[in-house]
Amino acid sequence: MKYIFILFFALNFISCKKEKETGEYVDITYEIQTNDIGFNFVKTGEYDPVIGTAPNTEVDWPITSIGTFKKTVRVKRGFMVQITATHPTSDRWNLSIKKANGQLLSSSGTPTFFPDPTNAYYAGFEIIVD
Repeated sequence: MKYIFILFFALNFISCKKEKETGEYVDITYEIQTNDIGFNFVKTGEYDPVIGTAPNTEVDWPITSIGTFKKTVRVKRGFMVQITATHPTSDRWNLSIKKANGQLLSSSGTPTFFPDPTNAYYAGFEIIVD
């Protein structure tokens, strides 16, 4: 009986701790809207702005067709999230980062053409999650 009480207490303590930690994290949705295929790359990443790295630093995200694509990740509050992309011939695409509830945090606007050295259209930005 004594061990059942200890086990119940330990499980209750662990579950309370998890509930507290959930407030430290937020679901972030990366979104890309495109009318053209053929991206050189699309990358997303999350990192600690104080030390500059995190477990997931720049992850390739293959976009192989036309449409709207979304990817949701759980990020610790205070971390920086980023999305970058290049396309060799088109500026008909847009990047954005939203909260999971749909609230827009930031958007890239029209991609910019960089003639050298990439000769491609580029867009990218980063924000700190609060």
